[in-house]
Amino acid sequence: MYRCLPKDRKYTNFKLLFQSTKQGCDWKRIGLLSSKNKINKMSEVEETLKRIGSHKGVIGIIVVNQEGIPIRTTLDNSTTVQYAGLIHQLTAKARSTVRDIDPQNDLTFLRIRSKKHEIMVAPEKEYMLIVIQNPGIAERSS
Repeated sequence: MYRCLPKDRKYTNFKLLFQSTKQGCDWKRIGLLSSKNKINKMSEVEETLKRIGSHKGVIGIIVVNQEGIPIRTTLDNSTTVQYAGLIHQLTAKARSTVRDIDPQNDLTFLRIRSKKHEIMVAPEKEYMLIVIQNPGIAERSS
């Protein structure tokens, strides 16, 4: 279900934390892993991605590196590349705008809602988590 794009091991040592609250979802990267516990930590990452994906209305999950290259995805390749490229550019522009307004501030979360989809982006220094969901289904399940 989850695959690595590209198969470069240096981009697979990360950990994601997912917290579900009544108000919604909060995604945050919480640090790089040591090589000792890499196998156990990678299974934690897989479990976390599965947990996010199991929420009603979630269409897909993409993890992107700092260059905008998809690392992990649950979507097909062409859709992944399209979302990763466009959302990476939009997030960079949003981050730049936030910093132009206040140089000591930074973008922590970006939520885009259209008629068909809701795209939630959690940008961090080295990785970006993109979750695409159907907003109608997600609202009804709350």
